[in-house]
Amino acid sequence: MKVKNNWFDMLADALCLALLAGVTVWIWQIWADIPPQVPTHYNALGEADGWGSKNMVIVFLVISWLMYVIISATEFFPQAWNTGVQVTEANRDRVYRTLKYMMKTTKLLTVALFVFLLMSTAQTWDSLGEWFLSVFLLVLFGQMVFWIIRLNKVK
Repeated sequence: MKVKNNWFDMLADALCLALLAGVTVWIWQIWADIPPQVPTHYNALGEADGWGSKNMVIVFLVISWLMYVIISATEFFPQAWNTGVQVTEANRDRVYRTLKYMMKTTKLLTVALFVFLLMSTAQTWDSLGEWFLSVFLLVLFGQMVFWIIRLNKVK
């Protein structure tokens, strides 16, 4: 069974593609200005604690695109999703639609995170800020909790 795309799905995908295409073009344009050493890891306080060659920017860019493609591919197989509720003939459309909303939102947040990290890496930021990890996790898991609550209402 395929869950048809609606306006939200198309908007989320368009935003993901715009972010990824934009950061790809941006990296290509500034490549010569990226220093030879860039941060490759940030600790829980948002401080750079790992460094590598500027080629890691390309690795991270490829990983970003792969994440988008892999998450997008899973959207075509709703029967493989772990729904957390009993899927019946009567509730299947509502359950799968709600889960697709959660997947699209998660994909958009994941792409936005990778784009932000790519930009901070290419610009060799020493810190993302102490707030970064807690805010990102709150938003990511907060939206998941929202969709799981909604899923239990539509089952």
